[in-house]
Amino acid sequence: MRILSIDDHELIREGLQLKLTALADNVEVLSAADYKQAETLIRQYPNLDLILLDISLPDINGFIALKKLAEKLPTTPIVILSASESPDDINRALKGLAQGYIPKSYHSELMLSAIRVVLSGGTYVPSALFEPQTRFQQHDNAKFSPKKKKGAFTKRQTEVLSLLIKGKSNKVISRELDIAVNTVGIHICAIFKVLKVNNRTEAAFKASQLGLESG
Repeated sequence: MRILSIDDHELIREGLQLKLTALADNVEVLSAADYKQAETLIRQYPNLDLILLDISLPDINGFIALKKLAEKLPTTPIVILSASESPDDINRALKGLAQGYIPKSYHSELMLSAIRVVLSGGTYVPSALFEPQTRFQQHDNAKFSPKKKKGAFTKRQTEVLSLLIKGKSNKVISRELDIAVNTVGIHICAIFKVLKVNNRTEAAFKASQLGLESG
């Protein structure tokens, strides 16, 4: 597996070199300090499995870089790894062909879990996109509440969705809400039905599009 990391901070690049080896036995991490270096590496190694891109680069706007990289390597997933947790930046990246957005504040295990979601064909949406609700009023002023939205959720389903979009497993949700794992599954199925989605990643992304708050 070959991964290209594009970040102007040397410590970040060195840290990723160490952490990304946990993804598989044969991980090769290429590092670029700016977009120009990244282009050189892409010419040398066009068969990349993943690109990790910081949107704060010294030689180009990160979102322009995202567009250019997506055009150059349309089959290679690109994940934004950024210090910004701004919902505007997250939404812009996910609408701009990124397959995921990982805040740099995440600990390494959560970062690796997010990358695995992308490598398996999914899209990773960080919990920062869902809290607090006031940050999303420009998208949808409707409060996430059964009284205000037709087909919305019960109080318990709202709690389950809040944990689901934060990447919690059914077992963890069960423990935190003190309900049976099977009951969690039933609530998640109901949430999928209301949102008209087929999996957890789609549910999280659909919730953000509808301006639903997470708790």
